[in-house]
Amino acid sequence: MLEWVLSAALAMPPAMQATVVDASVPSPERVMALPEGVRDSFRREVIEATRFPEARLGRLIKFVFDKDGLGIAYKADATLTIAEAVEARTANCLTSTMLVVALAREAGLDAHGQLVEDVPVWGAEGELVVQSRHANAIVDVGGRRRFVVDVDASGSEATDALHPVEDAQLLASYYGNRAAELMLEGRYQAARTWSEIAIKHSPGDVTLWNNAGVLSLRMGRPGEAEAWFLKAVQLAPDQTSALSNLVDFYRRQGDAKRMREWQARSQRVLRKAPYYQYQLGRQSEVAGKAEEAARHYRQAIRLARGEHRFHFALARTYFAMGYPDRAGRELVRAHALTDGALRARYEGKLAALRNMRRGAGSPPRD
Repeated sequence: MLEWVLSAALAMPPAMQATVVDASVPSPERVMALPEGVRDSFRREVIEATRFPEARLGRLIKFVFDKDGLGIAYKADATLTIAEAVEARTANCLTSTMLVVALAREAGLDAHGQLVEDVPVWGAEGELVVQSRHANAIVDVGGRRRFVVDVDASGSEATDALHPVEDAQLLASYYGNRAAELMLEGRYQAARTWSEIAIKHSPGDVTLWNNAGVLSLRMGRPGEAEAWFLKAVQLAPDQTSALSNLVDFYRRQGDAKRMREWQARSQRVLRKAPYYQYQLGRQSEVAGKAEEAARHYRQAIRLARGEHRFHFALARTYFAMGYPDRAGRELVRAHALTDGALRARYEGKLAALRNMRRGAGSPPRD
């Protein structure tokens, strides 16, 4: 599920308006419905092929992910209904989880989705930071053993603590993901409709309230945004994204007193938030405080070493501080963490650094 942090509750949250469900917004039943053709094939190839629960699970995994079956491939932004995923042969982790859960139940197995809270994957979209919570399926085989089925087509016996969620939470994540994707496309009103539906399915999910705040800011409604963020931290006082958004919200509003209050309250939590440290680094860098920026970027790297943006930001700052050798090392690390077009861009920056050392060219830029 996508969670937004804007490089952006005393008041009650604004009352929900009655949502007019557009025809393009599928009902919960439609989101999780198995196409009849898939149900028939599954019955022949899995249910009728064996009566043993563990064997059925093995066949289910092959049915979903093998090219001879549905051939579902991973695509990060493919937040689809089950039927759409089958037609497109692609799904993100959430949609593939819903598909596995639906088929497992069809086969008489006890199955639930789970949202993995402690393995966040971070990315960035312009001035937004997007945190993605991973989803996978838990399948109980005959009441004796439980397996985790993930989008990578693997089925492994569960050994760690499991966190099954109800179908309503999966649906909330589905509608919330679509709201996030629509917002990133600039389709704010449509995103609001999907966001409201998501909250109705899981009103206790703090991520949804936080996301609603970011969307309200994008729609030019700061009063609403403040209320959403405050509601989020009321539900979860250590909610990193909402705390970060509140601090930045009051900074943008010019309310230094409240900004300092929330900074003090959130310091312990945000010190461990990599993208918040990155955000502070950017603010310091823009303000011309290179040493302060470098300190924040190094903290961000310690918290999330696999993020190439952090290494490049530190390289850029080292250039400003007059440390080309240190900058070169950070560029090499950023280069190693990327591939494709991004890696080619870093190769160009490394070439620019070499030219600069020879007395030609300019330091790498964004």
